[in-house]
Amino acid sequence: MFVLAKSTLLHEIADESPNIVQILASLTDMKFRRIDRYTLLCLAGALKCAQTVTNMPRNTSMVLTTGSGTVSTSIKTMDSIVVKKNPPKPFHFVNSLGNSACYLLAKAFNLDGSSIALSQERFSFEAAITQVYLNFISDDGETSLIGGVDEAPTPITDQLKRLSIQGDYTSCYEGSHWLYLTKNKPEKPCCQIHQPEYCQGKHEVIQYLERNNIRQVFLNYCPSIELHEQYSNSSIQMTYPKEECCPHGSYSGHNYILAIDFLESHPDTNKVAVIAKDMRSTDTQSANFCVTMLSRSE
Repeated sequence: MFVLAKSTLLHEIADESPNIVQILASLTDMKFRRIDRYTLLCLAGALKCAQTVTNMPRNTSMVLTTGSGTVSTSIKTMDSIVVKKNPPKPFHFVNSLGNSACYLLAKAFNLDGSSIALSQERFSFEAAITQVYLNFISDDGETSLIGGVDEAPTPITDQLKRLSIQGDYTSCYEGSHWLYLTKNKPEKPCCQIHQPEYCQGKHEVIQYLERNNIRQVFLNYCPSIELHEQYSNSSIQMTYPKEECCPHGSYSGHNYILAIDFLESHPDTNKVAVIAKDMRSTDTQSANFCVTMLSRSE
């Protein structure tokens, strides 16, 4: 799979959330009514990605993925049902359906290709990449729009409890990360994304990197001192999030953008890798990992 366009919106949420309506207004004149924050994030990220795209084929498929979905709307819905003993508001119910965001995106881009919304706590963005790969080998179009979106409702302490994540985090990442992919190699040089590979424990990860001669990696977690030293001893350079900010859900989608930017700005580097770790596991010896290689396509 080859990358034609990319975009990322990443916010560090501690006390207040940024105004997504203003961001969306700067990207389009289209008006969207009665949609929730999650859907706003989806639209803003996808429209930002499509800014450099001309003539997107109508049969372009769409894969939207998330780690925890429409959290803020689900909170309002459950509050209405459980606490107030009232039926949920109709638009809260509609917005809680994950594929409603895909409908609005298809309408915005005038697409009639297949669309699917995936919700997976672990490796959600990697699951979307795998889905696009399956779409391509089954001849479901030649282009695909893939997005990973997760919101971070405040207070952050409550959100961390919902995610069953432990740690001394003072903030939480929120983001909308998008790639526009094509099945066929384009004429211009670009970046190629390979199939994700799942690993059990850090030793399998290092074996993968050594086998593919990869020396630059992008992590969705802060490595321990021990692991940091082990990577350093292998001459592997790492990029990872802030220690105090929780990188949950589809945060690794942001790392794909960083990895592509790195390949574009470092002509002497031909391959990098994005490494995602199951955030619920603190033991890197036995934790589940997913590694995806990105390479330069001349």
